[in-house]
Amino acid sequence: MEKTKVLYFSAPWCAPCKAFLPEVEAVCKEQGASLTVYDVHLDTEATQQYSVTSVPTLIIFSGDDMRFRTSGVIPRQQLIEKLQQTGGR
Repeated sequence: MEKTKVLYFSAPWCAPCKAFLPEVEAVCKEQGASLTVYDVHLDTEATQQYSVTSVPTLIIFSGDDMRFRTSGVIPRQQLIEKLQQTGGR
């Protein structure tokens, strides 16, 4: 089974991004998923590659296949379910 990867796009001025990040970090750790955090202003190549136009944006991959994408904050349980459906525990 391929490792689940989570990309999290944020911005320093984004209050919801700051509030949601600790939840994302904790859930990824619990579910054994790798997490990469991008600042949309500094990491412009990744921001353009994934066509991120709002923050926070969360993208979940299984291997190289995008399995889930959302913009905005989602409930912790929904994040856990999406990771589990994607190949986490």
